Amino acid sequence: MVVGTMRTDVMKLDADDLDLSKIREAAAVVDAGGLVAFPTETVYGIAARVRSDTLAMLDNLKGRDPSKPYTLHIGQKDEVGRYVPSIGLRAERLLENAWPGPLTVVFELDANDIDRQKTTLAREVFEGLYRDNSIGIRYPDNGIAAALLRHTTNPVVAPSANMAGQPPGVNADAVLCAFSGRVDLVIDGGECRYGTSSTVAKIGKDGLEILRAGVYTDAEVETMSDVTFLIVCTGNTCRSPMAEGIF
Repeated sequence: MVVGTMRTDVMKLDADDLDLSKIREAAAVVDAGGLVAFPTETVYGIAARVRSDTLAMLDNLKGRDPSKPYTLHIGQKDEVGRYVPSIGLRAERLLENAWPGPLTVVFELDANDIDRQKTTLAREVFEGLYRDNSIGIRYPDNGIAAALLRHTTNPVVAPSANMAGQPPGVNADAVLCAFSGRVDLVIDGGECRYGTSSTVAKIGKDGLEILRAGVYTDAEVETMSDVTFLIVCTGNTCRSPMAEGIF
């Protein structure tokens, strides 16, 4: 497949009345190594399987720095455990409140978990997704996006549908203007709900850090990740020493 000489098909879909036969057709294009633009609640993304040849084609398409990490996109929350073996309490709380939704979470893995992922995932999948012992994951809140991601057999990344440095496409017309003849398929699911990128937050041993502003504010992400503990004892005298000892 040579970028710039392909035919771009357009597939209209309604998130409230999904045609699963069309979803399976689009997923098959992704699994075969094609590039499929699709809507999320934030902006349109370009779905690509995590294989070295496809990622190189995607870098070339977008004019993207190959050293920049890609974000894994998933279609259901329980998939995160395949890529992040140990999820801390605060991260669990954040995912419970924020997913599906306009939040990309960068998980910092410890050395044991990184070693485990090297042995359980295919080499090019590991190399395509992990950078500096971290992986970014997004679970979009859009019926078309989630269905497409659930029906692919390969892990999928989906950077925004724009050339590097340009505004991301928020409808199918904008995507076609930028990439007609350069991607295999554009799924027209209408205008994106928010029209701006997801917030990116990193969570790991040093706590929570906002890496990119987006739909969610910093304060909202902090609140969604808060963990509250209730300590109950039989007398006031033990309450402070007990809490201090635990925490």
